[in-house]
Amino acid sequence: MIVKSSQRSGARNLADHLKSDENESVRVVGSQGIVASSSISGALAEMKAIGMASRCNKHLFHVSISPDADKNMTETQWKRAWELHDEVQGTKGLTYIEVEHCKKKRTHRHRVYERVDHDTGKAINLGWTRIKNERIARQLQKNHGVRSYILHIEFL
Repeated sequence: MIVKSSQRSGARNLADHLKSDENESVRVVGSQGIVASSSISGALAEMKAIGMASRCNKHLFHVSISPDADKNMTETQWKRAWELHDEVQGTKGLTYIEVEHCKKKRTHRHRVYERVDHDTGKAINLGWTRIKNERIARQLQKNHGVRSYILHIEFL
């Protein structure tokens, strides 16, 4: 099991990463609360505008779930994986965009959440992410019979 966490800055850099030419395919597979939901750059620019209206420096929460290279998850399995993530990390109900990548025949998905509560203008507290990611990864292993998941979490 590999679990990574890191911090980066900049919605534009993240948009470039999500659209990278290194991937064999890139597609937006879901969103919540985003007007520009079909465009990665548009969605992240929208989130950036919301973040700028708050005092939060790192208003985006980037998550990547990557199953074993030889395992393809069904849409139902992806849905359950993100539901588990939202429950454990406390991201349920937050605005997000979800992007699927295929690189070297390995499919993985990213979600970028907006941490700023639109009603209060305050950032949602997301603590203990590494420990929670370990728990999520282990539960996904159990649920889907895979050897490992890589969860990569970033505050932007």
